[in-house]
Amino acid sequence: MTSDTVDSLSDYHNKLRTLNADGSWIYRGQSEADWKLVPSVFRGIGELVPPYEDTDAEWIAMLERDIYRTFDQEYVKCMPAKNHWDRLALAQHYGTPTRLLDWTRSASIAAYFATAKPKGKQAAVWCLNLSRYPFPDFLGRITKTYGHRKAVLGSIAAQRQPSFFQEISKTLVPRPPGKRAKSLLSDSALLDREEGFLVVLDPPKFDDRIEAQKGLFTFHYSFDDYDLVWDLTRHLQDVEADIKETLLHKFVIPQGVRDTFRGELEKSDNLNWHQLFPDIAGLGDWLVMEREAQFKGNAALRK
Repeated sequence: MTSDTVDSLSDYHNKLRTLNADGSWIYRGQSEADWKLVPSVFRGIGELVPPYEDTDAEWIAMLERDIYRTFDQEYVKCMPAKNHWDRLALAQHYGTPTRLLDWTRSASIAAYFATAKPKGKQAAVWCLNLSRYPFPDFLGRITKTYGHRKAVLGSIAAQRQPSFFQEISKTLVPRPPGKRAKSLLSDSALLDREEGFLVVLDPPKFDDRIEAQKGLFTFHYSFDDYDLVWDLTRHLQDVEADIKETLLHKFVIPQGVRDTFRGELEKSDNLNWHQLFPDIAGLGDWLVMEREAQFKGNAALRK
């Protein structure tokens, strides 16, 4: 992993150009630079007392299954979703804790998310080079929108069902395709594989938010409840060490320039909260943020 500090939007854009031009990069903005790449369902594992051990994976996997099962039972009251993958994306998009991690195809949108809300700490934009990650051959190529095909994911699930889709909790074992689930895959390495792998999920366009945010999700597809990859930062750094390639780059935005940085994004890139959340809730959030900015500005002038 490499890292840079950026002091302005122009500095950010200039340093983005130094990234591998042949790469397929996706971006994630985080409002605190010290945060790792940890999906929402796993947050807090690093603070467990006593510290996390492999034996904890069982109850954490059970918690994850229970959350998804509840969502799967209740979501139909809200909107349709065609399959497990769409429902998982829908759950993540509306705040359900999942193993999915949000990314965007836009470096500017990631920077806006990093700086959108005032905080007393430095922010960060994480950049991930998908073209250098050693995805298994049976996943096929990444599409033009940077996601793996859901038909292939469905075929994998027919043979090696992920723990969070289980209707009945059980030890995960290879499940060869039968009459009810004909596999699209010819790669027998899938059935012999013990370790999981990273997947990029291009979510269906449930609403205007996903389109506006140019959103993508990553997740670690585990074949075993004990294969709990809860910190993707560590996973990606381990992969970097194995393949001798740089996959991750981190841009740190100092706390002192957060507001200026966000203002530059709003002016030159025409970004604001309502644009990225183009619904009534997003409008309300944006107007709250505008009000707070006005009060903060006027308070400074009155001193």
